[in-house]
Amino acid sequence: MTSAAPDELARVFDLVGPLYRQTVRNLEQASGLPVGVRAVLDLLRVREALTVPRIADVLSLSRQFVQRCVNEAEERGWVELRTNPSHQRSSLVAITAAGRELVTGIRAGEADSLMPVAAMMSRDDVAACLRVLTQLLDMVRAEPAAGTR
Repeated sequence: MTSAAPDELARVFDLVGPLYRQTVRNLEQASGLPVGVRAVLDLLRVREALTVPRIADVLSLSRQFVQRCVNEAEERGWVELRTNPSHQRSSLVAITAAGRELVTGIRAGEADSLMPVAAMMSRDDVAACLRVLTQLLDMVRAEPAAGTR
């Protein structure tokens, strides 16, 4: 196997940024749901109730930002705060039936809109993309930023 050159790898990051930003704009426009609130609901849809610090860790977001998202979701009835038997001052955040219904509907609509794109890609292409992006994410999480060592 021939290793990739650093400039080839940099091209991946050059594409991931605009892809992410455009996807966020598209998601917010289509659903009317802020992307941060959506991320919290999506996580709670598949996980048990979590604390704000745990949600922040899993999503790699600041606790303050996650707290604002949780506050908005709670005001709209999409999540509820529960007593945390392990920690008196850190409530558990759980998705409500309304929140689950909302995010499930949004995901179904997104799946429909991804059909034409999915039809143009092989499963091997998607698997390779997931493998590479997962490796990159694991590496950037494990290493300090260049120039800060």
